Amino acid sequence: MQLTVNGSSALAVLRAIRSGKCPVCDACPGTLARRNLTAPALDEGAKWTRGRLDLSAFGVAPASKQHPTHVAVPTAATRIRSPYARSTCYTRELPQGSFVDTGAGLLFSSPELLFIEMSKVMDPAALALLGYELCGTFSRDPVNPRVGDVTLDVEPVTSVARIAAYLKAYGGKLSVPRARAALSSIADNAWSPMEAVVAALMSLPVTDCGYGLGPLVLNQRISARTQEAGSRAPATRVPDILVSGSTVGINYDGHGLLDLDGLTELAAEGLLVLPVTSEDLFSPGAADALMSVVCDLLEQRDGRDVSQARAAIASRVLRQRRQLRVWSLLPWDDAESYARELVALERRATERERIGECELRLM
Repeated sequence: MQLTVNGSSALAVLRAIRSGKCPVCDACPGTLARRNLTAPALDEGAKWTRGRLDLSAFGVAPASKQHPTHVAVPTAATRIRSPYARSTCYTRELPQGSFVDTGAGLLFSSPELLFIEMSKVMDPAALALLGYELCGTFSRDPVNPRVGDVTLDVEPVTSVARIAAYLKAYGGKLSVPRARAALSSIADNAWSPMEAVVAALMSLPVTDCGYGLGPLVLNQRISARTQEAGSRAPATRVPDILVSGSTVGINYDGHGLLDLDGLTELAAEGLLVLPVTSEDLFSPGAADALMSVVCDLLEQRDGRDVSQARAAIASRVLRQRRQLRVWSLLPWDDAESYARELVALERRATERERIGECELRLM
């Protein structure tokens, strides 16, 4: 059997491999061969049953009619006719090596193609978080990505530059502008999902419930210019997030155990890095308060123009949307309800705008 999966099914397989939960493939994704798309194939006389479309052997949830396996095919004639499969037909030629071969009869969309595919179903904030994951050193759980176990210290499977190059080679298709817009809010080398949430909020445009403070630099090692003899302090420090070209950044610690010595040593190198804990994201209005301080420092220390971020923080309507967005991105069971509330809020706003436009045309 040979099958190529894409979209959410490919993402689940990639996460299973990265997190060591794929029983039939324990290789680093970066070492797996890249292939071009081929038609799905079975032994003569065999049929695409639910079992053959089930990816549980690869560490992901079984296929169902509600959650079918997403399959990539090269022609309409090779679509899989089954309620347990949803076929995407790539009739136009894709860039070379757009799929990754597990070596076990299953191929999946490359991280670069996957980023484009998910841009069709993810909003800009969720897509940015996916980009931070693909370009970072952590992997979410393949079955329960929001609150499941997170695997740390894994190799990135792509980079911002590689995704950008793939987008260029992919061509001017409709999904590319959405992917390219989200890519501008992503930086390489995120070390954890919560760090990625903070970075995404900082760098996303204010129109996408962000603060527009990017681009950012993540986990860049800073060497101490002076080191006292006999000192036990490390010769380098790594601030989690720095606003690119500035002296202002953020260090995230989810357990509230702030490394004050490290922040002091960064200050000695001319960097002002604010300590942040999970309470600064879960508490109502706390993210706005934090970013207001960041804006103050960027203005005072680096002469940055942060007028857009300040206007976004001052806007009652944007504050409401942004708070829902913050809560929708956090790792807790309530996140989905806040995401739905945000969608409903934006839908009502769009409907009011549409009605207003109709009234203007009738006047």
